[in-house]
Amino acid sequence: NGLADAWFIGDTGIDNLGYLRRNFTYPNTFRGRSFWRHRQNLGNEWQARGAVGWISDTNFLEEYYEAEWEEGYEQRTWLDLRRPIDNRELRLLTSVRVDPFFTQSEWWPRLDHYWMGQPLLRDAVTWYEHSGISYVRQNVAQTPTVGQGLNVWTLLPYENDVIGERISTRQELDLPFQAGAVKIVPYALGELSHWGEDLSQSPINRAYGQVGIRSSLPLWTADNTIENQLWNVHGLAHKVVFEAEFSYANSTQDVSQFPLYDQIDDDTINQYRRNIPYWDYGAVPGQATPLAQPFIFGNSNKYDPRTYAIRRGLGSWVTGPTEIANDLTVFRLGARQRWQTKRGPVGNRRIIDWMVLDIDGELFPTTSQNFGQAMGLWQYDFRWHVGDRTTVFSSADVDFFTGGQQLYTVGTMLNRTPRGSFYIGFNEFGGPIQASVLVGSYTYRMSPKWASSFGTALDLRGRNIGQNLQLTRIGESFLMTFGFNVDYSRNNVGVTFNLEPRFLSRTQFASRSGLDVPMAGAYGLE
Repeated sequence: NGLADAWFIGDTGIDNLGYLRRNFTYPNTFRGRSFWRHRQNLGNEWQARGAVGWISDTNFLEEYYEAEWEEGYEQRTWLDLRRPIDNRELRLLTSVRVDPFFTQSEWWPRLDHYWMGQPLLRDAVTWYEHSGISYVRQNVAQTPTVGQGLNVWTLLPYENDVIGERISTRQELDLPFQAGAVKIVPYALGELSHWGEDLSQSPINRAYGQVGIRSSLPLWTADNTIENQLWNVHGLAHKVVFEAEFSYANSTQDVSQFPLYDQIDDDTINQYRRNIPYWDYGAVPGQATPLAQPFIFGNSNKYDPRTYAIRRGLGSWVTGPTEIANDLTVFRLGARQRWQTKRGPVGNRRIIDWMVLDIDGELFPTTSQNFGQAMGLWQYDFRWHVGDRTTVFSSADVDFFTGGQQLYTVGTMLNRTPRGSFYIGFNEFGGPIQASVLVGSYTYRMSPKWASSFGTALDLRGRNIGQNLQLTRIGESFLMTFGFNVDYSRNNVGVTFNLEPRFLSRTQFASRSGLDVPMAGAYGLE
């Protein structure tokens, strides 16, 4: 199965992409994109996947297909052959860069072997392995013209024109055992790797090792006598899993020496990273930005994605990006909690999660690895399913060093299928980006023939973000939609009209709104 799409336009206007990017032009009137993705089972356990993608220019997708640009597949060209058997997999990947305005790795080719969770010595030891050999080229993104965003564009510190072989093997041995109710897993991970070229275009070798111990303790209690009709609670069970890990990692080379052949961000995020120094870190539009702090990733490179990945423990994964590994000493703590109850008709009740609260965080004995703070990267995720169709939720992601991220979210979701849904939430952003955003939306089936939807986002610090309103007439054969939208960040106001036949199995209206609008005639003459 697969998917193909092509779309072209003769464009003589300008692109308005938001702050500092309001009047971008393109030297040719012909613009567009095309892509094809396919997946095929070849037999004998072999699978083939491939994609071909082309875009006319850097800003086309963001201007015409913004949702796909931000959330969809990347427009890349590659062929992937793999053969998974039980806990093993052999993979052969080849790729080329078609769009020169992105920094991408071209694999000519790449061969990987994975062996996950293999028991050894009568199940006393568990072995994990990932080995790979490849020949890879990475060329930096083509510099845009003045009219396409050169004034807010920069290279990233981990980019350069490099080419060469990469040979790597990463292994892990676990020794799990039970100490009463506590599961304890001492482990050792090691890697040997070679690159034909580092960022300075010189050969480089690296040895990387990590030792540590993981533990988990499950606890639970239950009381079938708890009853509450108001909250629809019939019995209550509290289940907790406490988790802890200590690890010490050491690398013979610093992560800053390597190009990111295994990219940790997609093309969209990398493009935004080129703009962020001008938006948030004080770089002056139109002036060249040095490949160093404070402009690329803030003071002391606090917002370097490589630093985040290392502190989060990406170097602990056998299958993680090969270049992401560095010295690190850390304690990781976590608690997974569930409050469960039973709901449904008497005699046929089912177990559901009534409340969920997960908490994670890291402690850094070597504070220089966390910008002078012992605590970092603490987060929680809370969900309260008040009823089967009503949920209250909250989450946070916090760093404690000066200027660290402070992200908080609270909101509620009401779903009243098939009539509609309602959402309201509040997002607080602290750190390099300051915002207090109130978000709300609803979709409502007002009658058999009419439906409406509305969405709004307001920054309570005095900035409007945008609104949209749609009114849909549900006819026997067609859906007719009239809409109005405001995008304050781009200073855009729009009116939309859409006529959509109902003989399609899944209409765009149903996909957008979540309302069930059956095919014409599905239930007889309307």
